[in-house]
Amino acid sequence: MESDSEPSSGTSGRIEDLIIDLGNERFMIRHEALQSLREMLPLHERAISAELVRWIQLYGKSDAGGSASFINKAALELFQEMTEIGLEPLINDGLKNGDFYARRTAMDAIGRTRRLSIMPYLIDGMKDEDRYTRWHAAKGLGRFAGSNDAREALVGGLSDSDPYVRRRAGRSLERFGGVGPSEDKVEGPMEEDGTGDIDGDGIPDSEDDEPRKAVYDSMTVVQLKEALMKKGMTVSGKKADLIARLKE
Repeated sequence: MESDSEPSSGTSGRIEDLIIDLGNERFMIRHEALQSLREMLPLHERAISAELVRWIQLYGKSDAGGSASFINKAALELFQEMTEIGLEPLINDGLKNGDFYARRTAMDAIGRTRRLSIMPYLIDGMKDEDRYTRWHAAKGLGRFAGSNDAREALVGGLSDSDPYVRRRAGRSLERFGGVGPSEDKVEGPMEEDGTGDIDGDGIPDSEDDEPRKAVYDSMTVVQLKEALMKKGMTVSGKKADLIARLKE
């Protein structure tokens, strides 16, 4: 059986070709390439991961809808299906040694895996110099409700210098049943100018009696879609889907 750590030149070329196909403008070619890579994961996840990370490092900065953005999106799906062995290149090359574009993608990817083994990297990510990397770290930590370490890191994020990171940390803390004991709560609006809207209900935090408690169930579909559009998120689906997306 061929070793994942030493794939043949033919296998390496096949992986590279499939990853290039992930960026094809035709949906069916992208879909077939993704399925083929999934089938190869059990034996070649490390090689696939390393090639994906190499691509992200080279072409991480891309416009939405472009070839590289299609590959980044597929990469996020593939990383979620890998074991710790497959995630090693992502952590070592993408997260630790990558530029800020690579770190953003890597932080987003490891956060989606929901594995306890990667939580320390998310906690460290809350101190990253790049605000978007910190934002992804805060989002990822929200998937570990019940962890004191994750909660402590997120509470620290409420004092972040960037308002978007503070908002994301606050939203993630809602999954812990609130932002914690009263001494940890932040009084007033999340943004100094009072225009923030942490719960996405359309009411500025400075005028909202409960700025950290979303009232999505009482909102109309139109209001929910408006809240999603403000966040740059997809607006398709039933009301339950829209609410779930806003709570993510």
